Amino acid sequence: MSSVYVTNCTPKSKPVLTADMFKETYRLLDDFFEYEARVIGYSFDAGHHGYISILDRMTGYGYRDIETGFRDSYAMNSRGKENYGKNFWLASGDHDLRDEIQFYFNGTMSWDESVTWIKSKANNCIGEEE
Repeated sequence: MSSVYVTNCTPKSKPVLTADMFKETYRLLDDFFEYEARVIGYSFDAGHHGYISILDRMTGYGYRDIETGFRDSYAMNSRGKENYGKNFWLASGDHDLRDEIQFYFNGTMSWDESVTWIKSKANNCIGEEE
């Protein structure tokens, strides 16, 4: 098993996600309110299956938004770096995959269901299918 896998995911299997599998990858604190975060990022890397990121941020309009994004690693590798944006889907407008998993899927969600959910909610950036 390669070191890029966070779960028991093997090259032939796909992970089953839970909300706590998304680890906080960064936190940017507000300059004025030291205890409040302007940006909190969470992610899950499933190796060659792709990468899911969740961003909880303060918008320029004064409200918080949560965005969930999916990057298809396989499509990126087959297309090359010049087509980097064509394999990314972003669902903004309080679309938090962790909440979806926890409250609507009884705590677990398959990789394919997660990717389908993100693609169906994508509204800011919609990638291209192979």
